[in-house]
Amino acid sequence: LSNAFAFLNSSQTEASWMRLLTCETPDDLAKSYPTFTAPRSSYSKRYGPINKPDVIEKWFASECDAPHPDDNIVVIDPDNFLMRDMKKWTDQVSRKNALGQAAYYVNSPKVKEMWKEVCLEGCDNEVDRVGVPYVVKAADLKEIAPLWRYYTVKVKELVQTDESFKDRFEKYLNVMWAAEMFGYNYACAHLGIKTKVMHDMQARDVDPAIPLDSPEPPAMIHMGRAWFSK
Repeated sequence: LSNAFAFLNSSQTEASWMRLLTCETPDDLAKSYPTFTAPRSSYSKRYGPINKPDVIEKWFASECDAPHPDDNIVVIDPDNFLMRDMKKWTDQVSRKNALGQAAYYVNSPKVKEMWKEVCLEGCDNEVDRVGVPYVVKAADLKEIAPLWRYYTVKVKELVQTDESFKDRFEKYLNVMWAAEMFGYNYACAHLGIKTKVMHDMQARDVDPAIPLDSPEPPAMIHMGRAWFSK
């Protein structure tokens, strides 16, 4: 609900909001908030974040709710809280050219090294190291989603079953926790989609404080780690 409240109170321009929900039947909030509902992935019992690419793929496969191919999509997490209009960023995307917030591993050479081990196509393509928000054309996201799921499962399985792989990547990249982030990055590399790495779209709760009177505040905050004690 806070996510929807933030959208409605952040002066968005020519934008709509959609909640993608994974469960067997719509919940009671679906009557009040735009919601697409699809069954949970069976793999989510092992790794919950797989539902993100899985439900997005199902959204595009739906006959009634799928977005228009030319729509600009901003993918955010439930714990993102919008504060500014996203038009500054959505106006920058085009086919095969997207945006994403710099990931915590933005400077790690291990990301490309791991890509070389798991890639199916585009193995020499650059891997753009980004996390949410992802700002991308709907036509591109439709192609990204199944590969996003594929690479998420692939790196997750390797880090759980291959000790050599785990030793080389887990302690540097936290693959067990963030497999779906690498899944997105690798899907884009596979498809040759260039994602511009941004540093101004969101502030995380673990980032340095931003002055309240900053001339260029971020579009949103991301509260993902505030719930974990040190």
